[in-house]
Amino acid sequence: MFNKFKELLWQRKYIFLFVGLFLIVLSQRFLNDRQQGLKNSISSDGVGYYCYLPAAIIYHDFSYRFYYQEGNNIDPFFRPYIHPYKSRGVNKYYGGTAICLLPFFLVGVVISAITGTDMNGYTDTFLMLVSVAAIFYYLLSVFLLLRVGRFFSISDKISFATCLIFLFATNMFHYVIQEPSMSHIYSFFAVSLFLYCYMRLTEQVSTKRLLFLGFALALVALIRPVNVVVVLFTPFFSHNFKEYVLFLKLVFTTHIKGVVLFVFGSFLAVAIQFMFYYLQTGDFYVMTYDGESFDFAHPEILNVLFSYRKGLFVYVPLLLAAFIFILVTKNNRFKKTVFFITFSVFMYITASWYCWWYGGGFGLRPVIDVLPLFIIVCMLLYSKLQTKAKRIILISTLPFLFLCQLMAFQYSNKLMDGNNMTEDKFWDIFLKTDLAKINEGRMRKILERNEIQKTELLNYENDGDDPRVTNSGYHSNKACIVGEKNHFSKAFEFSVNSLRIKGPFYIIMECMVKTNKEGKDLGLILWIDERNNLVVWDEVFRSQFNEGIDGWVKMTHVVEVDGKFNNDISNIKIFAHTEKGDNLVDDLKYTIVKK
Repeated sequence: MFNKFKELLWQRKYIFLFVGLFLIVLSQRFLNDRQQGLKNSISSDGVGYYCYLPAAIIYHDFSYRFYYQEGNNIDPFFRPYIHPYKSRGVNKYYGGTAICLLPFFLVGVVISAITGTDMNGYTDTFLMLVSVAAIFYYLLSVFLLLRVGRFFSISDKISFATCLIFLFATNMFHYVIQEPSMSHIYSFFAVSLFLYCYMRLTEQVSTKRLLFLGFALALVALIRPVNVVVVLFTPFFSHNFKEYVLFLKLVFTTHIKGVVLFVFGSFLAVAIQFMFYYLQTGDFYVMTYDGESFDFAHPEILNVLFSYRKGLFVYVPLLLAAFIFILVTKNNRFKKTVFFITFSVFMYITASWYCWWYGGGFGLRPVIDVLPLFIIVCMLLYSKLQTKAKRIILISTLPFLFLCQLMAFQYSNKLMDGNNMTEDKFWDIFLKTDLAKINEGRMRKILERNEIQKTELLNYENDGDDPRVTNSGYHSNKACIVGEKNHFSKAFEFSVNSLRIKGPFYIIMECMVKTNKEGKDLGLILWIDERNNLVVWDEVFRSQFNEGIDGWVKMTHVVEVDGKFNNDISNIKIFAHTEKGDNLVDDLKYTIVKK
């Protein structure tokens, strides 16, 4: 009976994996009250990748003015950043991700038409379909990688297990489940597709296969142009470099028509991006990343690999283990050399980007795009091991699975700073999931090591005439109402200069809050402005803290303020904020600690 169940499970592995991942998505979207429901299905850079679809299919408006028309009922959260260009604006993000999402977007249009719901591109129907798309493309990538495994005589079970390990033990899991509108899972698919198409070409050269290979390479470039370096990996499918050169010679001498179609297919697909530029600006080419460039003379190699800010091997230690595994295994010297050259070139380019940490996100995001290379090499080398060694390697992946899932939890629940992690922050949250205890430890450490400069408490006891204050406080008679009618609590406000501090300093913020269900997104906020222009908005949320006695919750936040704000134009505000429900805030307090 058990053997029959295992056989059924294996035969229907893609269905069961889809259902399993979909249930994880549902639990994160609807059962985790620290999430924003389906809203984060399109978020961060994903807002820019996705916006081509409603602009082209629904509104036919590449000026993107439809985001600001009230009748369309589009949440401001989904408004993309539009890069200024001449008298117009242009979406700076490449269109490849939107092309991958197009079939699912069209399904959303059909469902909306049948059900009569809003067809604005951002209803729950469209948001859920983005999550479905990410799962679909991951499963399709697994299917392709299994076919590549067969080319190397690797069993499907080894290939499948390798793909699962690299999903659950790397930050790819986060971008499939939590941020499915980001480009990375679609790049992962495009790279897998290109390698599969090249593999098929080595089996039998034909005009059609060369054309498909061109389309696949174009998709790689349309999603993220840097990823075309995967062409350096193509010798991996030959036994040695001489065989690879002979194969290329065969292709170029006997299949000229196919080569022309390969070039034509690549250019035709990439031309889609030029068309997007033209529709937005009237020009076929626009430098949308103006001011953002590569510095190839000063690559941040050590930082991208080992820094606490975004180091690849710090936040995805499985890849360090995989790297060592590839190094120490015997034989396959040519194939391993091809892998190391391709990966080294990719990392050199990645480390040369002006923003080497690639903004917010969990771990070094770009490396997800080339994980198919790791998967193919690892499953090939693993398949050559003896049974005992295979078991040891398999068991040794368990700690990496645990660490990655824990860090993914920390990031998605806002315990991890996705942009400015430091060594102290890393070890403060290491193996921890309770923000209150994390902040308690931080505050204790800061207060033990440093000098308190200033502290103030606001308990609203002397604000009886303020309409925002009610006679129901925490261990007192007064509290401030924050919510639908009054979005902001009474705040502390002072200039940085008034602190008379040179260099960086800490701000410890505390308050007691009592919220209703609608107010769980209430935030405790540090605001820094320069001449009334907001430059820092740093916050924690009520949903990150466990409920205390009688519904009252203690919220804490610890922020290190950069010394660059020690000037005569920077001002600080500390307050609580939400736009939902009627919530109580009491005992608002801050402490300035000189570092």
